[in-house]
Amino acid sequence: MEYILRVAVHEDAWRRQLTELLSLFERTPIREVMLMEESHKILMSAFPREKHLRMAAIYNEMARAFEKAGIRFSINLVTCVGHGDNAVPERLRLPFTRFTGEELEPSNAVYCISDAAWVEYTAGICALYAETKPTRLMLDDDFRSLNHTSRYGCFCENHVRMTSERLGFPVTKEQLRDAVCGIGSDAEKIKAAWLKVNFEVQLHAAKEIERAIHTVSPKTQVGLMNSGEPAHSIQGRDMNELLRAFAGEGQCLSRPLGGAYSDVLHRGIPAMISGMSLSMAAVEEDTCWVSEVENYPNSLYNKSIALTKLQLQLHTLAGADALTLNLYDYLATPLPLQEEYARAVREADSSVQTLAQLRSGKHMRGVGLPWRKDAAEHRRNLSRTLDGAMPKRPLDDILPLLGIPVQFTPAETNVLLGDDVLCYTRHELEEFLLGGLVLDNIAAEHLYDMGFGPFLGCTPVDRVEEPCVEEITCREFGGEWTGTLICTDWDAVRRSGEWITRFVPVPGAVEICRLLDEEKRYLAPSMLLYNNAKGGKICVMAVPVQECGWLCRGRAVLMQKLFGAMPGGSLLPVVGGDMNLAPFYYEDADGEGLLGIVNCGLDGAQATAPRGLYCTEVFGNDDGGMFHIPPVSAKFYRCRRNDRQMVAEGTEK
Repeated sequence: MEYILRVAVHEDAWRRQLTELLSLFERTPIREVMLMEESHKILMSAFPREKHLRMAAIYNEMARAFEKAGIRFSINLVTCVGHGDNAVPERLRLPFTRFTGEELEPSNAVYCISDAAWVEYTAGICALYAETKPTRLMLDDDFRSLNHTSRYGCFCENHVRMTSERLGFPVTKEQLRDAVCGIGSDAEKIKAAWLKVNFEVQLHAAKEIERAIHTVSPKTQVGLMNSGEPAHSIQGRDMNELLRAFAGEGQCLSRPLGGAYSDVLHRGIPAMISGMSLSMAAVEEDTCWVSEVENYPNSLYNKSIALTKLQLQLHTLAGADALTLNLYDYLATPLPLQEEYARAVREADSSVQTLAQLRSGKHMRGVGLPWRKDAAEHRRNLSRTLDGAMPKRPLDDILPLLGIPVQFTPAETNVLLGDDVLCYTRHELEEFLLGGLVLDNIAAEHLYDMGFGPFLGCTPVDRVEEPCVEEITCREFGGEWTGTLICTDWDAVRRSGEWITRFVPVPGAVEICRLLDEEKRYLAPSMLLYNNAKGGKICVMAVPVQECGWLCRGRAVLMQKLFGAMPGGSLLPVVGGDMNLAPFYYEDADGEGLLGIVNCGLDGAQATAPRGLYCTEVFGNDDGGMFHIPPVSAKFYRCRRNDRQMVAEGTEK
């Protein structure tokens, strides 16, 4: 595992910073540095070219010193579009088309990638930096048609004109924004055209930047620091094509979403793996994945050493090829005053290197939560808000918290929610329906309307409009929780533009849960399980996934038993025991596995060993059927399948 330290360089302090960095590298395993122009904590908008001319000269001096010390030197162009809008003085405002967000007013100093002059400016800056012959040159994640201040866009005149040209009829910026909100008779058509325009201008800019860099420095690896996949989707991005455009003839280079800029608990901890893993599953090209371990604003007051070490381990478990470390502040504070970070990297290195070796050649295994890059195009924005245009993936983090491992490619049993089913062909949907499949009500209604009703085991008849609560009714799946209640958060469902469906089951469908009104009177089934005539095992839920109704013990028990009974369920390393224990499992073709169990809470917790696996702790000596996981930490286990026991209850080590 390689470490890449990201450092903001100051013109008036670079010589001191260089001396401190060389000393740091002597006492840590870090062997690559990625330099950033001073930004973010002073200015979040792009600098004029003169600044970059001066920084390139500084980088050139630093590069020679790093080379003598055996340290690889790379560059992160930290601001090219603008990380956030600043009301900058005129001398810092650049002469480019400005980003226009949901307020439909041009920003002060955030720019639009569609502007040819901006593309020329950025390619020229990258060529300047390429003359220093960096190992890698990465653009930061402000290279996008979204923004850190105004979250949605761009609705500038360039985007309006190009979208109108693609459509063959004129639209206004108001119509364009409203279409993204799902408003207007041509909303879907306009949104689809806008998404294509977004990607086309990004792809063109990426090709020009790549050409500028590789003309000067052919061996420099060029890549992009990314957002999460839902954000990529709302930009119309094809990440395979975009990363390939940046890479040219070289290997694709990506820094995926890493999460946890500050201390997090519960859902925030599995998000450190899920965001990165989803991006890795979405890209088919051979890609170098350098993860995002970012502590912002780089202070122990907001992110602890314990969480930083855990993130290093979890990103290694997810499959990072290298770890980018954005640990130190952007204000050139002397490194000896921040010695905690150097110590943390030294202390974590042994476990990171061991995990990297054990993780190699293995693939994520669990319940399938597949992803399609065009999810935003197919999303029917029923909330009529810009937030409603963003694809939602609540189970990426929730299922692991319930003790259920996941993967982001199709598996024997999969979950499809809402409009995601609209991303697939009929043949693909038939394949899902012939295996194990869990659907929410909106996905099930789509499938019913497509003629797949006979596969589902139920018919949607109308909507449940009154207050309601779920009751677990099937002892096979509820166990001792049978008869207990689970919140539907029915009013939040309504406010989001979604609904609860009244399904009528066919003979043979098993009711797992039912809906009751505020007086506990029966309304309708809320979970049904059906073995269809084609061999598929289908679970239909009447209520869309709501955090309030899922992050509870009864739901955890219910879903663990349900997925255990679905196709491939006997092979799932489901982790029982206490709450907030998230399993992530990786396995190679020979059945050799690596299991990480993460305690996502502040209480010490006991995990029951997954059935069907022999587990040996990597960094300790856990034995028997119970593992103790301290708060906000992970334990890792080498695993080997025990075929004879996979169908048995419990696990013998």
